[in-house]
Parts: sequence; C-alpha cells; structure tokens
Amino acid sequence: MNTCSFLLRCASALFLVLLSTNRAFAGAGDLDTSFGVNGITPSEPGNTIAIIVQPDGKIVSLASNSGSYWLARYGSAGNLDVSFNGTGKVTIGLTGTSIALQADGKILVVGGTSPAGGILRYNPDGSVDTTFNGTGQVATDLVRSIAVQSDGKIVVSGPVSSGASAAFGVGRYNANGSLDMSFNGCDRSVM
Repeated sequence: MNTCSFLLRCASALFLVLLSTNRAFAGAGDLDTSFGVNGITPSEPGNTIAIIVQPDGKIVSLASNSGSYWLARYGSAGNLDVSFNGTGKVTIGLTGTSIALQADGKILVVGGTSPAGGILRYNPDGSVDTTFNGTGQVATDLVRSIAVQSDGKIVVSGPVSSGASAAFGVGRYNANGSLDMSFNGCDRSVM
C-alpha cells in the first residue's frame, strides 16, 4: 500500500469517527434533542390521553385539564402547528378517551359517559367535519376506544349495561357516521 492510499484511508476513517461523534453518546431510549426544547415540546398544563402521528409527521394529541378536553397539533419538530384550527388546538365538547386517524387524514375522537357519549370527526385542518352524520358527531354509548378498519369503517368499544350486569360492547359505524347494520346484525355486539 503506498503512502497516499494509506493517508486517504486514515482520513476517511477519521472523518467517519468525527461524523458519528455527535451520535456517540445518544443511545436507545434517549430523547431526540432536535424535537421541541431538548426533546420535549412545551404544551399547556394537563394530561395527555392519546396521540396519533399523521402521515406528514405532524402529531395530534388529545389532552385534558380541569374538565376541559382538547386536540392540539404539533409539527414534526415539536412546534405548535397554528394552521390547525388557527391556533394549534381545538376544544372538544366531550370527555375524550381515544383518538384515531382515517386514511383521508380526518381525526376521530370518542368519549363521554354512557349513554351520553359520542364520536366526533374533524377535518385535517381542525375544523368540524359536518359531512359526518350532518353535524360532525354521532351519539354512542361505546366510549372507551376507537379504531379505523382498512375499509374505512369505524369501530368503537366500551362498557355497556346489559340487564342487571355490566358488559363490554363493540360497535361499528360506516365512514359517513351511520350505523353499520351488517355488523352482527346490529350496531354493536355485547360480550
């Protein structure tokens, strides 16, 4: 090996060591310090209930404080995204328990108390989606969790009353908010 080739290899190795020095001390589970402020994004005081990540990397959180519930959206760098409802957050009119994201980017929230619960749907910009049941909301007593199937149908679950004892129910709605009567012949299946 000639001197020039040896020096080139040494310089390349030194460059790789210097390039990786920035990451040498970061391990699995360490905060990503490029996100927010030192890995944490400041937000309003309260409790985060659930989060979803949109395909563009933006983060939507469902949070609460003192009986008030809201959705807030953050950019992929942790900054409050003011293009979401003009302020970065939208107050919701129920005690939110879970959120889900539809393939078209619409945000679903389920919550409340049985039998006064509901499903709310918001457009990707944070506005109420009035194409969902004509009002942006559907009443349901299944208020614990929500998911979206690959065919766009909305599945909710939660405790329900079944005679003298409590039971667990699962219900399914079409993407437009109407009950899916093909699901077990009715709107929900009680376990």
